[in-house]
Amino acid sequence: MQTKNFQRTIEDFQCEHCGANISGNGYTNHCTECLWSKHVDINPGDRAATCGGLMRPTSLENENGEYVITHTCEKCKHTKRNKISPNDNFDSVVKVAAELADMATGYASRVALGAGQQSKNLLMPSTSLQTQN
Repeated sequence: MQTKNFQRTIEDFQCEHCGANISGNGYTNHCTECLWSKHVDINPGDRAATCGGLMRPTSLENENGEYVITHTCEKCKHTKRNKISPNDNFDSVVKVAAELADMATGYASRVALGAGQQSKNLLMPSTSLQTQN
């Protein structure tokens, strides 16, 4: 039996990556603190995936003024794109952007620079950062 494309599932959870307690709103699909996710859905909200692997943020893009994060499952390599939520810790968004930029360019010094300057440089419109596979 095929499930519908979206099922709103309101549930709280504890992030298995950073341990933060997250209050879900039915649209929450990743930790608002570290931005990691968990591979639990085939279609959003259906909880039908049996993998259960943690999903690392592997790409961050600005599409028409909205930030979109791609998560890649550490266990099965499944990828899923999700919009950044207004509830997400923006310092974490900047940190992930800096880490992705460092991984893409081979620089480790960028994270040590001021976050305010980085947010201006790394999150400009049409910016696309992703890890090299």
